[in-house]
Amino acid sequence: MSPTRVTTDFAGAWRRAGAALAWVGGVALQLQQPALWDAAAWPLLAAAALATWLVARAAWRRGGPRLACVLSGLALAIAGFGYAGWRAELRLADALAPAWEGCDIELVGTVDDMPQLAPDGEHFAFVVESARPLSMTPRELKRVRSLAAAAGQPLPAAVAAAETTGAQAPWPGDADGDDDEAIPPAPPPGAGTPVLPSRVWLMWGRNQRDDRSVAEAPPPLHAGQRWRLPVRLRRPHGAMNPDGFDAELWLFDQGLRATGTVRGNGQLLSTSWAPIGNARQWVRDRLLLANTGRGAGDAAAHGALAALAVGDQAAIDGAGWEVFRNTGVSHLMSISGLHITMLGWLGGAAVGALWRRSERAALRVPAPAAARWGGLAVAWLYALLAGWGVPAQRTVVMLAATAALRGAGLDWPAALVALAAMLPVTLLDPWALLQPGFWLSFAAVGLLMVSTPARPASRGATAGAPAGAGPRLAGGEHGLPEGPRLVAPVGGWPPGRAVAGAPAHDVRRVGEREGARATWEASAGHEAGRGLASPDRASLAGQGHEADGPAPAAHGWRAARAALARLTVIVRAGGALAGRVGTELRGGVRAQLVATIGLAPLTLVAFQQVSPAGLLANLVAEPWVTLVVTPLTLLGILLPPLWTLAALALKPLLWWLAWLARWPLASVHVATAPAWSLAAGLAGGAILMLPLPWRVRGLGLAMLPPLLWPFVARPPEGRFELVAADVGQGTAVLVRTRGHLLLFDTGPRLGDDNDAGRRLLLPLLQARGEPRLDTLLLSHADADHVGGAQSLIDRMPVLALRSSLPAGNPLRANPIPHTACLAGQAWRWDGVRFTILHPFPGDYRPGAKTNALSCVLRVDAADGSSALLTGDVEAAGEARLVARARAAPGDPAVRLRSDVLVVPHHGSRTSSTDAFLDAVRPGVAVIQVGYRSRYGHPAPDVVARYRAHGIPVVRSDHCGAWSWSDGRARCTRDARRRYWHWQGADPPLTPPWIGRPPPPGEP
Repeated sequence: MSPTRVTTDFAGAWRRAGAALAWVGGVALQLQQPALWDAAAWPLLAAAALATWLVARAAWRRGGPRLACVLSGLALAIAGFGYAGWRAELRLADALAPAWEGCDIELVGTVDDMPQLAPDGEHFAFVVESARPLSMTPRELKRVRSLAAAAGQPLPAAVAAAETTGAQAPWPGDADGDDDEAIPPAPPPGAGTPVLPSRVWLMWGRNQRDDRSVAEAPPPLHAGQRWRLPVRLRRPHGAMNPDGFDAELWLFDQGLRATGTVRGNGQLLSTSWAPIGNARQWVRDRLLLANTGRGAGDAAAHGALAALAVGDQAAIDGAGWEVFRNTGVSHLMSISGLHITMLGWLGGAAVGALWRRSERAALRVPAPAAARWGGLAVAWLYALLAGWGVPAQRTVVMLAATAALRGAGLDWPAALVALAAMLPVTLLDPWALLQPGFWLSFAAVGLLMVSTPARPASRGATAGAPAGAGPRLAGGEHGLPEGPRLVAPVGGWPPGRAVAGAPAHDVRRVGEREGARATWEASAGHEAGRGLASPDRASLAGQGHEADGPAPAAHGWRAARAALARLTVIVRAGGALAGRVGTELRGGVRAQLVATIGLAPLTLVAFQQVSPAGLLANLVAEPWVTLVVTPLTLLGILLPPLWTLAALALKPLLWWLAWLARWPLASVHVATAPAWSLAAGLAGGAILMLPLPWRVRGLGLAMLPPLLWPFVARPPEGRFELVAADVGQGTAVLVRTRGHLLLFDTGPRLGDDNDAGRRLLLPLLQARGEPRLDTLLLSHADADHVGGAQSLIDRMPVLALRSSLPAGNPLRANPIPHTACLAGQAWRWDGVRFTILHPFPGDYRPGAKTNALSCVLRVDAADGSSALLTGDVEAAGEARLVARARAAPGDPAVRLRSDVLVVPHHGSRTSSTDAFLDAVRPGVAVIQVGYRSRYGHPAPDVVARYRAHGIPVVRSDHCGAWSWSDGRARCTRDARRRYWHWQGADPPLTPPWIGRPPPPGEP
């Protein structure tokens, strides 16, 4: 069998890498589209790409290689753009019709994968087979009609037919036909089939309350179960704040084109076999059940083990993820490329060791090749167990590309392999380019490659192998020609660093039955001989010939010398092993330094966060989790008692990370930097990691400050900036002056382990570079206004608290100076006046409604621009405010006229009276409201009232976060609009200028 030959075609490799970059560039350009082109554009782009490629081929044949390369790259870029657009067109077509949002629908389908467990119920993907409309009560029909009217959408034909029929035949016990228990007839068959996507994301809540019954807790759901479920669906819609998480992109990438809730109780129809999903759930459930009845430490450990074993990140609570993020090890607590690669390497080593034991197998397929492909199979199986997410797909594709190149005898550098792997990754998932993990993975590979210093090659030695083993494995040692060297370690899989120097003829050697033993014995003998002086070697060589002749004394002397020689060999071998361990430790520390420092600029760009404690954390956590905890967790699938050992091994690490997370500068957040400083910072980080003279690296160091300490624009003296955040059904408004920040309310509590303060407002504040809250003003005690307060107080300095909260409220127990809101209170920051207009002293009485105590704040800039923040004040409070303003028209302490009005009570019918609107006369009214609010906010007649007064209305569910500064207004959905985002209102979503006239030349 001829030895494997390895070729090095660097010119061809770089051409292929350039082709991959051209394709990726085309895909990336398409992902920036606010709206998709017409469907007819994609065939035209395919034809244009083909024509360009044919021209490039003709140029190549005529001797123009440079022009051919340019045209080939252009053809691939066009093809990538068209391919991503075609894929997006297919996915957008699989959508929920807007008219069917909020209607009661019966779905028949299958649970697609392992459901996620949460305190509020179970969340799961559901593959839809069929659907039909369900009957609804008159109140439900009224709610759907009002929501549809607010969005300007007609009701579906089936719902309209049911509404008409129900109105003609109300329930006998209900005189006005508006009772929760009124049951209209079902829609006529064939009156309309719901237009639904093929895959939806559902939540089956615990003890949920709907309009007809209290549903039971969801039963244990399993992948493969076929259910009939009554649901209400809506199109994908998430909060949209500057630099915030794009939930709509995540749903689009996962192919989940609608979200919804199970209404009532479903019916299990059948159970089919879903091997991967059931296996994942079996492992996850037993890991979590193993913690039943134990403490919080056990719960955290077993939750992390579930995330490591099957990729269920929901098993780790919010506090746990916060510790992992702040210490820079969150990539270790989810199944990442590191885990998959390491497991593939271990699997490859095991396959290689077993393969060598069979002479027949080794003769058919060389052991290194079997190890490579066996390790790839192990990595693929683990990726399936992890849920086959995008990081897992990316890693397996990269490993497969590496194995294919090695098998084809192509010796490409790892950087080129990574570039080549981008092509299949984007073919599988074009939207992977929008994930920070995609770029962090490739950047890590590139940094480790370019920053590795060159090592002098020792003749016949394998890099990283024990001394003495190299010459014994050299080709010339056995009379065989030394072929080209494979850049791959023994075992056929790279554990993270390439090992150079293994000769090609070893492919034949390892196929021998006793190859492993012979190689070990030869290496040991060579090591023994090399470790002794010449007389010692001569003595050892003559031992066999002198065994019969010498005297007993001489024999004893020779035995003593032999024992000394053996001891010397052992000591030298121990020294060599210690030296190798030291080398590996230094290499590990160096790799961590490169990853921590080199990736810090990219981490700041992606997350506006870097962990100085991450180096210490990863030095301990990365080897411990990768080499101890993860293998024990996976072996526990076969031997469950090992899970207990894995949890015990993880607990000290969790304690260590929690201790590091409490350091004052464990995690540093910076403001979002402008584009020029982002580019400078990334370039500076790359230069700093290159193996260049330090005088050149200093240039890279000088390029980092604009990224680490970006310039943050603040309003000038006497002016203010206002941001109405998108927090769903709740209120949260930031008011920023030159040197101070006030936060008016903190949004709702979204779940037992989730609230708007931690999930939405804290990232927004950190991205804006806000170091503290000078005043936290909580208008009243309703949960949708104070739900995120404690999370912010725990994570950010709050210097003062103003509220109408009663003395027994838990938020009052925080050690923060508190002032009760009272009309007439005023203060001035940086030339901007803040005035409390409501409540009045007599309003604080036992049994008072919380809305009646709502704080109302007016903000006045020195140039006359103003804003009125009203909380949930109702009609009675509005009337008192109007009466005071009319009684003292010249008093600025009671004036209501404002440029910006944050609409009272989210547009409820209890507020926004005509007299109040006449008194305020705002330039714009901003309604902070949840998408398709269950309360029907904003009421259609209230919106009509604002429009009748000539007041533009901006809704947070349409606009996202609304920003207003120096007269200029902006909606986040306008600024970040992409084709996968919710499309329910035409831009622009806000008037461009509010209050002050625009400068010359502005629209």
